[in-house]
Amino acid sequence: MARGNRAAFDEVIGVGGFTRERKTAPPSARGTGPDAFYELALWLRAAFEDLRYEIHHAVTERNLVTVNSTIRVTPLGATARLRSRRSHLDGVSVDPPRRQGSPLQM
Repeated sequence: MARGNRAAFDEVIGVGGFTRERKTAPPSARGTGPDAFYELALWLRAAFEDLRYEIHHAVTERNLVTVNSTIRVTPLGATARLRSRRSHLDGVSVDPPRRQGSPLQM
């Protein structure tokens, strides 16, 4: 989420990948797959200059992978002020199923 171009998202996010944050994300990031994840990443990068994506646990079953992760940020700009009045926003949950055998490098 914090780094990587569009092609990097193709490597790690499967077509059915989705995030629980899609309810609050912009419409272009509410779908599934690498396109939606990349749009979500661009939106978050624009709002939070110090975006950090931490993976705590990953569970794999056949070709499905889900992760327990945290995005840590410091809010900047109008988008951030609408989402949080705190100085830090922690605990955004993302569950990106990825293709089996691909490195998880976000």
